Amino acid sequence: METLIADSQEILTAYGFKILAALAIFIIGKWVAKILTRILRRVMEKSKVEATLISFLSNLSYAALLVFVVLAALNQLGIQTTSFYRSRRCSRPGNWPGHAGFIIQFCSWRHADHLQALQDR
Repeated sequence: METLIADSQEILTAYGFKILAALAIFIIGKWVAKILTRILRRVMEKSKVEATLISFLSNLSYAALLVFVVLAALNQLGIQTTSFYRSRRCSRPGNWPGHAGFIIQFCSWRHADHLQALQDR
């Protein structure tokens, strides 16, 4: 029983700070995302943009900012999110012809056989 308590205290001290840091990143990032979205909304309102477009763009910008906040918090916890970035970068076919060398260099684990043919052109 005593070893269980000692082990649980070790685990809590090891991961407790990571969890608190990730939680702080998430809360502060969400707050900053709201502020930036509010600023964007005010700028568009002063520019007399249509209300529907204001709502759509502000919601879209908030969602995009929140994705980055969540990825930063997950990265703080030790969850590797670089594969998410790489898969999003490699999955856009519009990038293949112009950036074939770049994509092969950074994403060689995915689509490499398709991109090698594009690079040989």
